[in-house]
Amino acid sequence: FLDRFMEEKDFPWLLITDDDTIISPVRFAQMLACYPTDEPVILGQRYGYMTASGHGYNYVTGGGGKIINKAAVKQLLSLDDSCACPAANTPEDMHIFGICAKRAGISINHSGRMFQARPVDYPSSMINYRKPVSFHKHWEIDPVQVYEDWFRKSDNTLREHLKAKSVKEEL
Repeated sequence: FLDRFMEEKDFPWLLITDDDTIISPVRFAQMLACYPTDEPVILGQRYGYMTASGHGYNYVTGGGGKIINKAAVKQLLSLDDSCACPAANTPEDMHIFGICAKRAGISINHSGRMFQARPVDYPSSMINYRKPVSFHKHWEIDPVQVYEDWFRKSDNTLREHLKAKSVKEEL
């Protein structure tokens, strides 16, 4: 899938999410505006595997979303075939966005705004000031209500901007 992303001319970023991830497009775009597109960037909720031992690695976990730019994909694809997933059940977040990223010299950037779980799983004092970009899991919650509560207001600013731009173009 990374090869196909490189063929896309209009998209400098690739967002990979689970099918039960809720995201705010406006907050996503605002967050990405802080990162360069010409230097390798992998961004998401960073976890560590055996890092305390000194022999482990960091990786971006999938639930809240994984973000990678073309510069990082290019570096990953320049590695030899040993970065192909060794088995169909290999966790790609740990392998591609961990082991291979480490081999390619790409640092993993942590975002405290991309959440691996539902809003109810965190203290409200922790998530209120962070302006969340995403939440993961729909178990025992209404995902539409989560979007309404956390993302609708900020995403409406984009809708209003696009409407105003459309009206100006018509004039």
